[in-house]
Amino acid sequence: MQWRTHVEKMTGIVERLLSRTDPIAHPLLSSREARRLEVVVITPDRGLCGGFNLAICQQVEHFIAQNQSRFEVVSLTIVGEKGCDYFKRRPVTIRQEFREVPSKLDYEWISSFTKNLIGDYLAGTFDVLYFFYHRFKSVLQQIVIEERVIPFKEAWAQDIPIGYFFEPSRRSVLEKVLLHYLETRIYAVFVESVTSEHAARMTAMNLATRNALEMVEMLTLAFNKARQEVITKELMDIVGGAEALK
Repeated sequence: MQWRTHVEKMTGIVERLLSRTDPIAHPLLSSREARRLEVVVITPDRGLCGGFNLAICQQVEHFIAQNQSRFEVVSLTIVGEKGCDYFKRRPVTIRQEFREVPSKLDYEWISSFTKNLIGDYLAGTFDVLYFFYHRFKSVLQQIVIEERVIPFKEAWAQDIPIGYFFEPSRRSVLEKVLLHYLETRIYAVFVESVTSEHAARMTAMNLATRNALEMVEMLTLAFNKARQEVITKELMDIVGGAEALK
């Protein structure tokens, strides 16, 4: 799939860049004490897709239960109507809700969403950011993925002597590259989620259609059997009456 290839290439570029960059060169690279955890949950706006929504919501609940003691604050950013409705009835902290997501993925919306998360991270709203979404494997199988997005993988720990010259400046280049990388990565996450949703709904509706056809066939057979029994009984009554008149 093209978006996966693009993300893999972009990831390779960023990792090579970070391996030659001092972590103090940009705020997104500097490490700090992990006290606040933010979890972004991506769910559909509609149902009729089997256990698709329940699977990701239950896995997020399990993840929160496992990590509650490790962090002072665990909060959720929920994307999608189904996730918002599910977690509103649960004892969790919902920091942001995005119920009205464009039906057709809009890169401008993704860019705004990404910049919002980056701004919150730089402001100290959270220290660690995880994404939960469905990854498309096949029409019959979609896998819930747990992925850490911020802080970045510490690729700079490698000892690679080759350096880069930054033009116009190290800070401006890093800002553009890291922003584009995060936008690309998050866009791919949404594409995976939407693709998985359509596949799950198609499978669920196909199964529902097959079950409905089987039920129609079963009810038709039962109706015909009952109808035949009534006809047979009426014929026997007519024959019995005729015999009695003789």
